[in-house]
Amino acid sequence: MEAVPAGATGFLNRYYGKEQLLSAVRAVLVEGCRLPDEAMKRAFTGARASANETYAGVDNKLTKLGREILTLFSQGMSYTDISDTKGNSWLTIRNAICGIQNKLRLQTKQALMVRAVRNGLLDNWEVCN
Repeated sequence: MEAVPAGATGFLNRYYGKEQLLSAVRAVLVEGCRLPDEAMKRAFTGARASANETYAGVDNKLTKLGREILTLFSQGMSYTDISDTKGNSWLTIRNAICGIQNKLRLQTKQALMVRAVRNGLLDNWEVCN
């Protein structure tokens, strides 16, 4: 799977013979790619493991302070508001939130907010109408 971004269009077991190699090359020419069942099974197993890790709970990956900062951020507090609450500089809070994003493999602050909501970090927060 790591070779796909580099342009790989198929997979062959190293024990394939001449006929299997030629068949695979023909399949790539006609169909655009060629993955035998064993490679597909590995790919799906890897994708499932990656998805499970991606959707794992926030509690499994963050420290107590990280969860507190994420909860405050998810409640709409600015870096400055959080820094006043926690007694840190706003730059420290910004870096902590960026670190949380990286740890959870999230690209955007919106994705971070969605993760916080899905993991119940806002359950005890009263929403104002």
